[in-house]
Amino acid sequence: MDDNRQWMLRLMGLALILAMVMGYQIKALAWHSEVVQNEAQVHAAEEYNAEIRAAQEQAAQRKGPAGQAGRDADAAKTYKDGSYTASGRGFGGDITLTVTIAGGRISDITINDASGEDKAYFDMAVTLLQTIISGQSADVDAVSGATYSSNGILTAVRNALEEAAQ
Repeated sequence: MDDNRQWMLRLMGLALILAMVMGYQIKALAWHSEVVQNEAQVHAAEEYNAEIRAAQEQAAQRKGPAGQAGRDADAAKTYKDGSYTASGRGFGGDITLTVTIAGGRISDITINDASGEDKAYFDMAVTLLQTIISGQSADVDAVSGATYSSNGILTAVRNALEEAAQ
């Protein structure tokens, strides 16, 4: 009877060891599957980033010196001194602002009304004002994530500068 009992205990121990090994194998296969999926996602992201970089390089090449010359020409423009109020369509409606010209240069831009704009997006877009003033041009890129509000500001500034140029 002791031999049967020892044999049964050894068999149960072996079954327990096999169950643990099988459990580990299942966990290892699941982990490997996750790794393969993550690698595929990383590869797809790298391809996408490469496409974006290539598109940016092509855009920069198309813009080339002529694009820079256009920006330099805008920066060299002088405007008639005064305050010019204009509007542009943003995300939630019209954005009205005043561009102040002093000494033939853009000296200040003040937002008069943007009541329809989403505060979070508009706060991001307002950063354009300092960029426009320092570059003396409305030929700047919109803020990513606040494109509509940015375009409303840029349109309003361009409209005011057109009025100041006359």
